[in-house]
Amino acid sequence: MPKVRKKSYFHDLRLKLLEDSAHNGQLLVTASEFGYRCVGVDHEFKLEKKSQVPRPRDLSAVINGYPGNMQAAGVRVLKRLTVIVEEPSLLHVMTSPAVSEYDVIAVQPNSERTFQQACSTMPIDIITMDMTQQLPYNLRRQQIGQAIERGITFEICYTPALLDPTARRYTFSNALDLIHTCKGKNVVVSSGAQRPMELRAPYDIANLCHLFGLKGGGECKDLLTTNCQLTLLHAETRRGSGKGIVTSCIVKELESSEQWQIADAFDLTTGARLHHSNSDESTSDDSKPMRKRKHPDGGADQRAKKKSQQSSHKHEVYCTKT
Repeated sequence: MPKVRKKSYFHDLRLKLLEDSAHNGQLLVTASEFGYRCVGVDHEFKLEKKSQVPRPRDLSAVINGYPGNMQAAGVRVLKRLTVIVEEPSLLHVMTSPAVSEYDVIAVQPNSERTFQQACSTMPIDIITMDMTQQLPYNLRRQQIGQAIERGITFEICYTPALLDPTARRYTFSNALDLIHTCKGKNVVVSSGAQRPMELRAPYDIANLCHLFGLKGGGECKDLLTTNCQLTLLHAETRRGSGKGIVTSCIVKELESSEQWQIADAFDLTTGARLHHSNSDESTSDDSKPMRKRKHPDGGADQRAKKKSQQSSHKHEVYCTKT
């Protein structure tokens, strides 16, 4: 995994804005007052047959409605898409141009096959789950490991656990299972709040994470800071990744306009690799003629003979260029 800077700030990557609600602007302001410096405005979309991915909503009216609070706090507002899908055959719509307009892509798989595909092949950033009920699939370490190797993050939402006792019981049970399977890696905690009263301060959520099976305070804080930054870094890499071609050629056949790339590593006349000062002693020893040594039984040392023969061969030196 790539490294992030030590000075981290708090994130809430899932805020649900209601349609034409007066609470939307106040929800963002409350998040900034609690100390969140990066929030993700979620657009939840259930994938069905003949459905198309909607374009992200315009957030300028919501943000500009409270310019003093948002600008003074320096809150970064991201556009997030959460796709609820049950059948893997419907995932072809994820190639829609509208998907590229979102900053973060999340998937909520509701079947075993969809969860397996989300961990292995889907071009996404977050796998979220409905933890208020029993999961329709088992969290296997092999599938979780595939997702972690690809940089995908698993998400726990805490707001449903605050509103209903049954949902709270399932949320803690599923979160414990997830943390145990992931070993605390690639997990983030978000609110999923729709109203300001459903939000909680970052350090309150860090204390809540102790109940998920995490031991140290730093590990609990990482679920709101470092792991979220890694998720956003993965999203930026996914959106900006390009394609390249790597070729190989003989050093002596390089064009003059390209020789500057390897001038410090190869001799352009002979094509031999240059040795630095640290290896001067070893090169001087190799240039000396090798003497044959006698075994106790009177025979020549076969290893010394083989090394002498190999040093007499001439090899072409290759390099790679992009």
